[in-house]
Amino acid sequence: FMAATHDDRMWVVSDSGHTIQAVDLANNQVLWTRPAGRHKTYVSSNHIVWANHQLYTVVRMKGGDSALAVMRASDGRDAAMIPMPGFGWHSLLSVADGRVLISAAGAVRAFGL
Repeated sequence: FMAATHDDRMWVVSDSGHTIQAVDLANNQVLWTRPAGRHKTYVSSNHIVWANHQLYTVVRMKGGDSALAVMRASDGRDAAMIPMPGFGWHSLLSVADGRVLISAAGAVRAFGL
């Protein structure tokens, strides 16, 4: 899995997509650890990105659909869960022009920050 970085922080998806950790790179300390989702939800994308003090990643929902999960980078608390039914859960994420871009299943979606 990939990691997102900003300044002296790094956020890592681990445990086969079930856990997200924030690490202070200046002090080599784990700041917080949280489950990547609830109710058998897990990070299915190989990417997690940071933008606007939030983390964005694609999660696979219990029923098999996917969603864009938005978390506060400071403490990992949920900020939003945007359903993306039928969009596919193996996705590539990037940030550009004030948007989070998600490429999956031959299509690209853009979400404004």
